[in-house]
Amino acid sequence: MRSFIAWKDGDIQHTLLFNQIRDIWSVEVTTPQFHFDANKAFLKHKALIDNEKSIPEVKEAIIKKLPLHTTKVNWFLRIKYIAAILVLVIGALFIFENRNTAISSEEPMMMVLSDGSKVWLEKNASLDMTDFGKGSRKLSLQGKGYFEVTPDKNAPFTVSTDGFEIKVLGTKFIVNSDDKKVNVKEGKVEVSNATKKVFVTADQQASVSQNEINVAQADFDGLTLWFNENLEFNNTPFDVVIHDLEVFYNTKFILPSRKDWTACTFTSGPLKTNTIDQVLTMLKLTYDLEYTRQNDNNIKISKVKCK
Repeated sequence: MRSFIAWKDGDIQHTLLFNQIRDIWSVEVTTPQFHFDANKAFLKHKALIDNEKSIPEVKEAIIKKLPLHTTKVNWFLRIKYIAAILVLVIGALFIFENRNTAISSEEPMMMVLSDGSKVWLEKNASLDMTDFGKGSRKLSLQGKGYFEVTPDKNAPFTVSTDGFEIKVLGTKFIVNSDDKKVNVKEGKVEVSNATKKVFVTADQQASVSQNEINVAQADFDGLTLWFNENLEFNNTPFDVVIHDLEVFYNTKFILPSRKDWTACTFTSGPLKTNTIDQVLTMLKLTYDLEYTRQNDNNIKISKVKCK
């Protein structure tokens, strides 16, 4: 119930939707119910017809007024309204809950948070964003994630995981909850557990245990990453390029059949500031690419001419 209240109060559109549903329900509940007695109605109707040649118009009016199915219709409408409300409420809760948890199952994924910060999750990682919002930037991570944090001195960015916490104002770093390690690329982060707090700067690594946090030098550029941070390519095989685009833009590509893409390479500078359509235009010029959009998140490539 708390989740629903948070959903309702978190957005003015959610509040308006809830109020509209409530008003519909209130109208239905307060409408007087008609209790129809078939026997009394029939006797009354017969008496009127038998009474000194009743006027035809009166007969017709009486017949029209008899609400033979009123009770059934009212109950049908009531059930329909209740069902609609349940669907909307359950749907809202489902959207709310799922919108606040990101899970990368078989493939890595990249996402942009509401403050502009970016997160790359390794496969099988999950990120809980329930407490991430206005005035608060708190996340909970299971697995491995790389963070590019948008600076905000009034709202520290906090990542909690198994047994330790990372707090920053604006920087780039990797958190691995499985190995209990933090690697910093830029800036400075605060790493703490139940007994200790340390600061970790660029090209350093923090290793966390139950009672200790050890900091050592560790060249960030020497790390093997599961994503292409800058979307930059250097004689990269075409299928690898497509895989990186899938992760970066959260889009599924279907490639034409081909056993080996190693001779079909692509080189570029950083493309991370480009839209997916701009990148596809570059690939089209390079490979005479032909493709169709099956929907917003699915693109089928039908032709690739390697040079």
